[in-house]
Amino acid sequence: MESNTNQNLPEQKKRKVKNAFTEEEDQKLITLVREYGCSDWNTIVHFMPGRTTRQIRERYKLYLAPEIKSDPWTEDEDKLLHELYAKHGPKWATFTPYFNNRTPINIKNRYKQIIRHVVRQNRKGIKAEVTDPLVITHNMCMEKIRGEKLKILIQIHNQIEQTKTQQLQQPEA
Repeated sequence: MESNTNQNLPEQKKRKVKNAFTEEEDQKLITLVREYGCSDWNTIVHFMPGRTTRQIRERYKLYLAPEIKSDPWTEDEDKLLHELYAKHGPKWATFTPYFNNRTPINIKNRYKQIIRHVVRQNRKGIKAEVTDPLVITHNMCMEKIRGEKLKILIQIHNQIEQTKTQQLQQPEA
């Protein structure tokens, strides 16, 4: 009996295997960009077997370029990230003007790191005495969001009640 694999089903799309860039590939890419510049990706790709032009361009521009900020995040940056996320949702590229030389990928990864950290802390049951700045910042921002949502719900409720009252006060024709 034949197995049901990608090779046996030509109509089924084969999955692309994502291979992380190795340290050697990163160093090679940095060297090639120094030699050929950061606009000649079609030449550089010939020296990077198994990689596409898009992969090498994005790897360099989003992770390896020297102007990308890789300093530790500050508490102020974390607060700003929470505020922007609360206001706009996960539109990471729109946040970049607020963070000097951080890429959308850096910003998304930082947000996800914060959330993972908060979830781990909550699983441990550390709610009574929270001293971790990340957790404190996250909790403050979430309280602010909840408060704003509650205000909106109260406004909607009041408008509905006001409409009902007006309808009851109108004489029937």
